[in-house]
Amino acid sequence: MARQEGVLLDGALFCIAIMTFLTAHEMGHYLACRKYKIDATLPYFIPFPSLFGTMGAFIKIKSPITSRKALFDIGAAGPIAGFVIMIPWMYFGINWSSMTPAIETGSKLYLGEPLITRLIFSAAGLTIPAGYEISAHPVFIAAWFGAIATAINLIPVGQLDGGHIVYSIFTRRAENIYKLAFGITAGIALFAALFEDYPGWIVWLILVYFLMRKGHPPTMNDRGKLGPWRIAVALFSLVIFILTFMPVPIRMGDLL
Repeated sequence: MARQEGVLLDGALFCIAIMTFLTAHEMGHYLACRKYKIDATLPYFIPFPSLFGTMGAFIKIKSPITSRKALFDIGAAGPIAGFVIMIPWMYFGINWSSMTPAIETGSKLYLGEPLITRLIFSAAGLTIPAGYEISAHPVFIAAWFGAIATAINLIPVGQLDGGHIVYSIFTRRAENIYKLAFGITAGIALFAALFEDYPGWIVWLILVYFLMRKGHPPTMNDRGKLGPWRIAVALFSLVIFILTFMPVPIRMGDLL
């Protein structure tokens, strides 16, 4: 009975962690829309039978974006809000994870390690003894999902959050950034597929290609300036992308 209660508690914490992340991310977008009186829906959540139980969430913006400042704030608010919520969940998930003896097997699934995980691990003063590995707590898995979702959304192309940020800064010149992002994504996808046996980035490469081709629609006023404060926020968003991005998010088999 105690074991069943523990499983139920872990499952509940996983659901709470992943839902609070998704809600924070999408409510960041929604509240920014409300600030500029742009018509937008509340978040839609997408359940899906996978390791995480979801394909994420989204809001639907029903009216044109009024200005570069509005576009920037809407694009940046989501990933920043989600990142802020993700940090404590990842901290707790790391502390609640257990150390187990490393056993060679070809049936294990290994999650990639974003830079933010290493920083939190060091801040918590934790070390992995020789011959041991981490058995991830469900809350850590939820936070890990938050990290990869944040990184993907910050890829600077098209209608992704990163695409909004880049367009609000460079407007018509953003297309050059989109092409550069596609080239870098292609290089990562090729490296991961050939040397790490991970073809997953090819799916995102196809998505990036179509988003790049579609481009980004102009706002109602592309002439306004963002100012130094928003440029600083853009740089912070870039730091978030670096902290959450994983060249190889998932590995199968031995990783000792």
